[in-house]
Amino acid sequence: MGKVTALPVGQGDAFLWRREDGKTVLVDGGRRARQALYELSSRKVKEIDVMVCTHGDADHTDGLVAVLNAPDIKVHELWVPSRWGNGLHQVASSPTRVLEQLVRECKELDTDVDDLELLEVEHDHPDGEIAVGVVEEAIAAAPDSSSPTRSVFPYVSLAPGLFFVGGLGPVPSKSVSMAMQALEVAARIWAVVRTAIHAGVPIRWFKYGDAPAGGEPGWLEPVNSAEVFQVRRAGSLVKWLALTLKNKEALVWKGLEADHPPVLFASDSDFRFDTSAIPNEPMLVTAPHHGAKSNKRVYGVVRKTSDHQHHWMRSDTPSKSRPCEEYTNLPIETRACTACNRCVRGLSEAVAVTTAEGWSFTTATCVR
Repeated sequence: MGKVTALPVGQGDAFLWRREDGKTVLVDGGRRARQALYELSSRKVKEIDVMVCTHGDADHTDGLVAVLNAPDIKVHELWVPSRWGNGLHQVASSPTRVLEQLVRECKELDTDVDDLELLEVEHDHPDGEIAVGVVEEAIAAAPDSSSPTRSVFPYVSLAPGLFFVGGLGPVPSKSVSMAMQALEVAARIWAVVRTAIHAGVPIRWFKYGDAPAGGEPGWLEPVNSAEVFQVRRAGSLVKWLALTLKNKEALVWKGLEADHPPVLFASDSDFRFDTSAIPNEPMLVTAPHHGAKSNKRVYGVVRKTSDHQHHWMRSDTPSKSRPCEEYTNLPIETRACTACNRCVRGLSEAVAVTTAEGWSFTTATCVR
């Protein structure tokens, strides 16, 4: 039978899909640096056919680095958003210039991080597209000090009420704060990609918004992206990172297996894309953004697109604000989570398996 486990990694998503044919998929890795590795090792996972990172939030990326570094787990492929490659070539080439460009853009924009997704500031870079292989080679060849977090402080010094950044002169602290948040995103995606490259793990890149194509047809397919072999260099670095920071381009995947119902890995997506690739049959669906109210529309979108009784699986720590009513109003027998504000049990795995009737939970569902 097929089996999906929501790993109890704490904050964030980490879903382990073990197919009946023996293939293993890990979708995201949670925030805790080594918890996903511990959970995989305790389940005697020795190989991962496909590791997927849906977007650049820490509670999806950070646990993957330890798994990629683990000597006793063989990862055969890593799938990542192609947007990551848009700016990583610049980071590898000159982290100092990346920092200064970020701060300059933030100073010129004079806005807050929360407003960044509204900005239409990203333009095609004059150098055009670049092959993903070139991006990977640049990252592999760059010294470790090129990691954005290691290149900030030598170039930023504090003065009363202002920062001074390189040759930019006085910069408002708000602009520097926004640039630093963007750099945190760059550091996370840098760590995932660089670790994979140095571990010899092949990387495949998927572009959000393109008609779904690529992946592994018939068993792991993109819903809102297409596999690409070139990326376009980022025109605006702050826009490049903001789209990851604000969860606007999280990748969604469908897992398929002959004679079994599909699984839909919803990630943190708000499902504001063409949903025609979503299967119209009963599914196991991972709760969008850990059941956050900000993504409540997804439940209605899934019901409208696929009018069946679905099972929902949620990964997270106990939280007062999550899950939202749209999740808790689902029938009790159709939802399970690693922990939530309605459960008396502690943080633990949630497991779903395929049966002749469809998906079924083998661990306790929510008690209320």
